[in-house]
Amino acid sequence: MKKAALIFFLLSAWVTGSYAQSNEPLFKDAGLKFNAGRFDEAILIYDKIIKKSPYDYEAYYGKGKCYYAKGQVEDAIKQYNLSISKNSKFYQAYQERGLAYMDKNMFKEALADFDFITGAYPDAAESYSGRSKIYSKSGNPDAAMKDINKAIELRNDVWKYYFERALLYEKTDKTDFVIKDLQKVTQLNPGHGESWYRLAENQLKKNNTTLAIEGFSKAIELKYQPGEALKKKAAAYYKNKEYDKAVADYNMIIAELRTKAGEDVFMNRAKCFYMAGKYDLAIKDYGKVIMIDRNSYDAYISRANAYAKSKKYQMGINDYNKAITIDDTKADGWLNRGILYIDTKKYSLALSDLDKAIKINPSGEAYFYRGAVKDLMKDSKGACSDLKKAASLGNKDAISKAALYCP
Repeated sequence: MKKAALIFFLLSAWVTGSYAQSNEPLFKDAGLKFNAGRFDEAILIYDKIIKKSPYDYEAYYGKGKCYYAKGQVEDAIKQYNLSISKNSKFYQAYQERGLAYMDKNMFKEALADFDFITGAYPDAAESYSGRSKIYSKSGNPDAAMKDINKAIELRNDVWKYYFERALLYEKTDKTDFVIKDLQKVTQLNPGHGESWYRLAENQLKKNNTTLAIEGFSKAIELKYQPGEALKKKAAAYYKNKEYDKAVADYNMIIAELRTKAGEDVFMNRAKCFYMAGKYDLAIKDYGKVIMIDRNSYDAYISRANAYAKSKKYQMGINDYNKAITIDDTKADGWLNRGILYIDTKKYSLALSDLDKAIKINPSGEAYFYRGAVKDLMKDSKGACSDLKKAASLGNKDAISKAALYCP
């Protein structure tokens, strides 16, 4: 009679021992319990099988799988040892024991098990995959890559091998190869949410924002880290200058999280409003960030910028004042307040702020605006000196003006 197959973890085929055909219903029942996550109940069934048939190596193997699934790795190893003692050629037990050894950082023992399997069964693709994991975890990436390539060579229709290789490529920042393998995974197993998520992240690294948005959308559909995927999709929309779509995603996040929405969500939505020219809405969101964190330098600076765009100059100055009080070592606070002082014709104050900005960060923008202030204060020589300096630093406005006014 043919042995009945049971699929555990969607992997190895489990069969009943030919010497104990009467155990077949028990094996089936244990398999169902295992797949339902009822590991303790499955263990009790395997104990019944072992009591009836002490030499049934597959029962010890099944019991080991249950212990492993429960996180009891040492108990799992003991059961795999018993399985192997009953059948020294049962390679599935060597494989699972090898993975268990890996979890305990017993790399020498783990490699010995997989070396045995690949030696005895050179076409066992799963064993090359397992040994690849051990090599990767033990700090031998070249050997890991060699083994996973071998697994793919033997079975190029198994999605998880491409996924494992993509993870290896990620460790060496080979983004193009990561993308290629993850695309293969999504073809072979379109329901694997993590692959869509990682594919989207890697598309972002290549500035393929539209493809990244598609990937994050698919991950959300498959319920793989939907909250984080939605945040990253919103960020991709922002990068793609699709601000209304980004705002729609942030609205969904805020509606879902309600009072638990973090300052980063409001900050990012505010940036979208700002870039879309909706300054009043941006101001409100920056205000929410400040309510969460009263010492948020970035929120005060950003709200001040929005006030300036709305021509609410004094409110902008107040926020720049607060930001500088929080951290006076950052140049942008002094620079932006200096620019706002120019707009309000407070040239002496502007000059003082721009001096401080240049001292912290001698940027082309700071020299350009200081040149503009000096020109307004009738210091033509000083203005040209600053414009030329700004031009030498690559400031485009300064390059054109210096060529025109400062020959």
